[in-house]
Amino acid sequence: MLFILTGGIQTGKTRWLMRLIEELETRGTLCHGVVSPGVWRKSQSQDGSIEYEKLGIEAVLLPQGESLMFACRRDLVQNNDDYDPDWQSMKAGLGWVIPDTALEAVNRHFDGFVREATVAQREQTATEQNEQVANRYAQNRGLLVIDELGRLELVENKGFTSALRQLEAGPSVLYCNALAVVRSQLVAQAQKAGQWPQAENMLWRLSQNWGGMELIAPDAHGAERVISAVAGDAIF
Repeated sequence: MLFILTGGIQTGKTRWLMRLIEELETRGTLCHGVVSPGVWRKSQSQDGSIEYEKLGIEAVLLPQGESLMFACRRDLVQNNDDYDPDWQSMKAGLGWVIPDTALEAVNRHFDGFVREATVAQREQTATEQNEQVANRYAQNRGLLVIDELGRLELVENKGFTSALRQLEAGPSVLYCNALAVVRSQLVAQAQKAGQWPQAENMLWRLSQNWGGMELIAPDAHGAERVISAVAGDAIF
């Protein structure tokens, strides 16, 4: 199944996703992909209330947990030395400045799944002599995670291109379900610009390789749906 996690800006999608990943890991299920938590600045207002300002975005590569700085808010860029106008994010007019080198690093990570799956498949093929390895791959087929698919990917076919290729390839020995984050604002913007049919068609086409597509929200019901598909029923 291809799960599409959708919701508005700053509605807790990534925090929810990180909790879900932790829950799956406690059940012995690995997640492969990328999750993108925000970089926040905490401050206190004059009335004493605590405020949080989002300054940037990290990319946490799964399953190893390696973290890299991925993006910064466009209005915080000080001068032309901080960006290249030819970067994909700049040409697309995104609100976040994403260096092409950051996109390349994430894409290399997804490309590595092809090699990893090949090795795993070879080990699985040799399971007639090693039942323990066989059971490991038979029972621990995890979740492909992509946080997130945006206008670069769904409209312009850029950005996380290697992640899109993994979705096109469908399930592998590493995972048999996938979850991608798509902001509801993107849907609205694409619809207004007349681009949503293109994005919707891409998601529909990708879902055919996963046995269908299900929209979920960052809530308990959404978590139950994913956990049930990936690791069996669970309390979340």
